[in-house]
Amino acid sequence: MEQIDNKTIEGLLLNEENIGILESIIIKDKERLEGLDNHNKKELDLGGIVRAKDFENEFKTAKEAALDYLDINVNEDPKIGNTNEKPGFYAFNLLRYIFYPGMALGCLNALQTLPNVLEAAGVTAVSALSMLVMEIGWIFFKSQACYYQKEKKMFIAEVERFNVLGSMMHEYGHFLFHIKDISKTPKNYLEHRTFEEGFCDSLKYSAGERLAEKEDNPDSLIHNLRRRIGNLQSVYKNMCRRKGIEIKKEITERANRIPFVIQVNSMSTYGYGHAFCRILEEKHGKEIYKKILEKDFSFL
Repeated sequence: MEQIDNKTIEGLLLNEENIGILESIIIKDKERLEGLDNHNKKELDLGGIVRAKDFENEFKTAKEAALDYLDINVNEDPKIGNTNEKPGFYAFNLLRYIFYPGMALGCLNALQTLPNVLEAAGVTAVSALSMLVMEIGWIFFKSQACYYQKEKKMFIAEVERFNVLGSMMHEYGHFLFHIKDISKTPKNYLEHRTFEEGFCDSLKYSAGERLAEKEDNPDSLIHNLRRRIGNLQSVYKNMCRRKGIEIKKEITERANRIPFVIQVNSMSTYGYGHAFCRILEEKHGKEIYKKILEKDFSFL
């Protein structure tokens, strides 16, 4: 599907009009966060650790929230397992970051956006180190998830409840792309990875926000907004650099306690994809997600 391949999405995202739209999105999200009581709170209660035996029950909540946001009905469910069932999963993720400096150059287009090769190399090294540290953290704290097409199965880590629900919503997005024949094979996924990861992250953040409000869970809402804002800020800065546009300080000021590593990680296909989907949602409404699953890309 050429309409949503990685290069096409990148080209559409870098339209100057979209930078202004992204600015307004970030401002609204920051105002929303700063309007919440205790938005400066350091320690957030995201719920107790969810064990694998309770995944099925929590998935019902995640699925209901996702389908409510998408305004669709889906009867088929993925299988659900614990990431510990895949012993090679963490090893594979760690191994691929041996090659991350080269990947970082591709993601950041550093040589095009920074004034000299030395500075580009520095940014690349910092990105690689940050991702490596985060990957090691995932190994020890088990805060990651994945979806396997062949098995129609999502693997979820045993972490705090709100993070479990967020992971389930994200991986459920991959499941929907799979059963709707948008990602029939891993090759299809790689061809439009930016768009698919953007869809899944947008579903996680938007449906997660609704769920936090429904459950009257302000800590989870703060957590959700902090990460979403950090994600979008890093993409905004990189978009401005690539287009030679001045970066506005009021847009890039860090919202309270957004982890730096989240901002670095967001300069990836996940970050670009999420920003692109948020811009589309701002332009056309959340109905775009339903259209995407119907393979209607006429709004692009």
